[in-house]
Amino acid sequence: IATSVRDQLGGRVDEVVACRTVREELDVVAKSAAEGTGEVMVLDGGIVAHNEAIARLLLDPRVGTGLLVGERGNGPGVRIADDIVVSAESRVHTVTEPNSDGLGVLRVGLTDTAPLAEVARGVSVIGRVPDTADGLVELLTVGLVRSGVRMAAIPVRPYILHRPRTELEVGAALVDLCEIDEERLRLASAARPG
Repeated sequence: IATSVRDQLGGRVDEVVACRTVREELDVVAKSAAEGTGEVMVLDGGIVAHNEAIARLLLDPRVGTGLLVGERGNGPGVRIADDIVVSAESRVHTVTEPNSDGLGVLRVGLTDTAPLAEVARGVSVIGRVPDTADGLVELLTVGLVRSGVRMAAIPVRPYILHRPRTELEVGAALVDLCEIDEERLRLASAARPG
């Protein structure tokens, strides 16, 4: 996914770093956020998605800090009110009455990088993080929301985004992606009456 993100963001991104463990990711996020020279974007490396699904969050200049969200299923739940993420869950945190799923794509605006650096350092210190890189977006989302950062909930619809966990699920997600014409969806969503 690192190559896809780099290609999609072009000149807007200074560096794309792929990490294998949450501890490594937390160090990279904390360092990037502490430098405060630009936005920080954190993506689950296992997602399978339309490019436009990711671009909706990462490229829209009107979005400062935001999380890509989808219909409630079996993913990490979030509670949304007035298009703002007000509560979130991770492997070690629960959310009351979730009404959407977080989809593993987080953008943190420049004005929120200081709280992000604090959250990343704080999560690293507690020591209850998994060995794999899976779950970082959820941990950071919980921390940011609990620290009072206003996080926009950006819907993935009408595009497709899956978070497969097995090779079989990856195959099914790729088939699903190919069955939907992304360009047609993009044009339809850009169309304006009259």
